[in-house]
Parts: sequence; C-alpha cells; structure tokens
Amino acid sequence: MRVSLFAAFVSLAIAATFQLGTAHEPDGAHGSQSVFDKKLVSTRITVSDILNNHGKYDAARAHTKLFEAGATLVYVTPWNNHGYDVVKYFKGKFDFVSPVWYKVQRVGEQRYELTGGHDVDKGWMEEVRGRVNDKLVGKIVPRFQFHGWSREDLVALVQNESEAKALADVLAEECKKHDFNGLVLESGIPTYLPVFFGLLAGQLHGYGRELIVVIPPNREGSLQLLTQETFKQLASVADYLSLMTYDYSSSKPTGGPNAPIDWMEENIDDITNDSNRRKLLLGLNMYGMDFSPRDEPQAVVGNQVLEILRGPGVGTINWDKESEEHWFEYKDPQGVSHQVWTPTLKVGAGARRCGGKGKEDVPGGADPPGGGLRW
Repeated sequence: MRVSLFAAFVSLAIAATFQLGTAHEPDGAHGSQSVFDKKLVSTRITVSDILNNHGKYDAARAHTKLFEAGATLVYVTPWNNHGYDVVKYFKGKFDFVSPVWYKVQRVGEQRYELTGGHDVDKGWMEEVRGRVNDKLVGKIVPRFQFHGWSREDLVALVQNESEAKALADVLAEECKKHDFNGLVLESGIPTYLPVFFGLLAGQLHGYGRELIVVIPPNREGSLQLLTQETFKQLASVADYLSLMTYDYSSSKPTGGPNAPIDWMEENIDDITNDSNRRKLLLGLNMYGMDFSPRDEPQAVVGNQVLEILRGPGVGTINWDKESEEHWFEYKDPQGVSHQVWTPTLKVGAGARRCGGKGKEDVPGGADPPGGGLRW
C-alpha cells in the first residue's frame, strides 16, 4: 500500500493517495506515529523521505475522519481505478464518494440519453456506504458530465424551461433507479443554468437526495464567470459546489505549480461570503505534473513519481515559497530534462488552511507518492 506524503494527514485525500493490495488489508507497513512526529511535514524533504515512508499509514485511524472543517468528497476516476478499493478500506473518511460513471447527451428536442449506467456496481456501493460513529458516510453521488453538446443544445437548455425539466426528470429518475444519494453535475456552463439546477434540486430534495454542482475556478487573463453573485445564486439551490482548483500550469510548457496557494485563497475569497462558504468544496489535486521541452505536460500519479525518484538523474526536491509547492528535476533515458511539480505533506498543510475556509474534494484515483502515518 502506498500513501501520499502530501495529503496523508488530511482525511479528504485518502482515496487519492493509496494503492491497495486488497480492499480489506492493505499491504505495507503501518504504525501509530504521526507524520508530525516523523517531521515529514516540512519544506525540506528528501527523496529518501518519500521512498522510505510512502507505504506507511496509521491503521488505527483508517476509518476516522480528521478533517473537521466540513464535508469531504472524493472522485473515483477510471484512469486509476484502484480508488474503488481505497474508498472501501478507508470508509469513514469521506462524506461523499463520486464515481465518474455517466455521460449526458442531448439526442433531440426534450430528449436526453445517459451512458455509463452499465458501470453501476450495487455491491460496491453497499460496501462504501454506511454508518461510522452514528454518521452516514460514503454517500454515493456519481458524476454526470455533459458530453458532445453543440451550441444549439446548450442554448436550448438555457432558454427553454421545458428542456430543463426534461433533463432534470431523466437525472432524477436515474438516481431513484439505483438508489444514489444524489449526484454531481458537470456541465461546463454552470453560471448559465440556475433554472435547470433549481428544477433538478427540487426533484432530488423531494426524496432526500443532494445536488453537487461542479464550478470552474477564476484564472488571471480569462473571462471571470464566477462572482459572489453567481455563486450565491447557485448556492441557493445546490447543496455544495465543487471548485476545480488544480491544473493551474497544465497549459504552460515551461512548467509551474499545480495549485498555487494564493490562487486558491483568491478564488475562495472572490466568490464566497461568510454565509455560503460552507457550501464550497475546494478541489485538491492528488497527482503531479511532468513538464519537458519535448512533450506536452503529463499528469503523473504516485507509482510514476516513485519510479522516477528511484531512477538516476533526480535532483534535489525544492520548495517554491510563492506557490507553496514542491518540485524537482530529472533526466530521462534520452537525456531530456524534466521538471515535476508534485503535492507533498507540506502542500497538504497549506491546502488544509484553505480548506478551513470551505470544504474539500479530491480525485480518487490519482495516487500520488509519499509517506504518511496519520491523517
């Protein structure tokens, strides 16, 4: 079992940080000593710190959520699907579990088609969902993502309430059919859909289900779609809003941080207020980015980073004070230089500081490397 050096102490990150041998007894050393006792929450970490500690965790707290600022949501992603086992073993750390199952397409006037329902696993759902310390945990809220929509399709949904009702009916019926606890909706245009979200939330709330809406972060130099007013409008109908505060530098060939701390804080402060901030789920990346002059930036998960660190040509792990992230350089077998920005325990500490302003969500199949003993 491998646990993240970055987020191991924060309960929200666990499904993103583990690779399991089995769902019931992870393979790997464990103990009761915390990452703070081990002095691993530091700007000064070494390659050996990661390689010597990445498989350790605190088994006594495997089902205890330590993040107390609010709700946690974890995405279980198909591109690293051992997250399905992770959330079973660490049941209790996640309020919401969102398997990335569904695509939503408009196939005609007031006609919508869902694909991905064949992935629904009722047995897995029952293992993940349940009560820990008299609290319902592991609530299943699959992600539904718009796919293949034309401009005409989007305009119809925005402007025609009959279209909005038709789609809300389809989504609500799917939740009833599979006994989901709600759903996560990623549309790409959330600020244009308050009527639709209101109709959908009304149906879901009518039988005790919840709605989580994915929202994009504001970026310097881009059109600012989210304001305090638009967030207030969405928060008036949705139970939570999931903010995608990651991939900050993924379009920069020269490399850079994944989620600069000041950018995350600015997004929180710019779009929320004291009364609705509790509805914000702050996105945290549990994967790194590998930049090189030869290739497009590539996301790297835990096993990949560990493999790089075990190889030759790895430099010192550096701390960037401005973004509050770690990075290092290495050369591949062809002699090409690479720069990797990756989360660490110290990065997690900063993110947790932000998370105290809102709530937190993470991608659940990301599996970054590291070593944590208490989270």
